[in-house]
Amino acid sequence: MLSRLEYICQNENVECDEQARLKLLDVSGGDLRRAITLLQCAAQFNGGRVDEAVVIEVAGALPKDALLPLWESMSSGSFDVLQKGVKNVVRLGFSASMMMRQLHEMVLRQSDLDDKQRATMLLKLAQVDKNLVEGADEELQLLDVCSEFSMAKRQRSCLLEKNRFIYFKRPESHPTSCLETNL
Repeated sequence: MLSRLEYICQNENVECDEQARLKLLDVSGGDLRRAITLLQCAAQFNGGRVDEAVVIEVAGALPKDALLPLWESMSSGSFDVLQKGVKNVVRLGFSASMMMRQLHEMVLRQSDLDDKQRATMLLKLAQVDKNLVEGADEELQLLDVCSEFSMAKRQRSCLLEKNRFIYFKRPESHPTSCLETNL
């Protein structure tokens, strides 16, 4: 598909670097027709010169690291910090489906997550995607995802030691803590 986009750029006299073509394929989800339409819009938008930033803007995609502060707030252990992070991301004005897509990519790229954490997060993304399709509130769904992600990320700090399993419980006095029990 990259070669097809390059062919179109050459024949239409559009300057488009390889990073922009890769971004076109990324934001189009591999749909060549959508990638061509985005290429055409980006070329018209920027006078025949297309770069990655123009593709992101025309596609309404999130900038590469737009959700990084939100991802970091999930490790804080504080619901208030997490809620503030969600509100800040929602204010950027991007669609929840785009945010879910980027969160999906972030989960897959994180080397510090184990398989159970990754599975928990991806399952939650699937549930929220269904909820969004059915008309659920975007901010509440994003908050739901981030809360689940926060709990899954914090499980990493709880260790499986000898004959004790450490698990999460939310006592009234502490919003999130690790408690020990014997097996």
